[in-house]
Amino acid sequence: MIANEGETINRRYLLNIGDDPSKVLEPIWGYAHLPLVPLEEACKPLHNIISRLEPHIWVALENSKNPSDNLTQDESAAI
Repeated sequence: MIANEGETINRRYLLNIGDDPSKVLEPIWGYAHLPLVPLEEACKPLHNIISRLEPHIWVALENSKNPSDNLTQDESAAI
């Protein structure tokens, strides 16, 4: 990801595992007890971390209008 002029990239939140496809990632703990919420609501805490997040959410939701995998639109868009 390339930052535009005046923007910074927080590299702690970018992960490139393409070079090591056999790398095992740890599970994300502490969320199983939380209710499922729409993607837009789930992403609210990320707005301070990821610039221009809204258009990415919109595109993901638009591309997931009719998921064929028995997921909801929000679940499919999140993937």
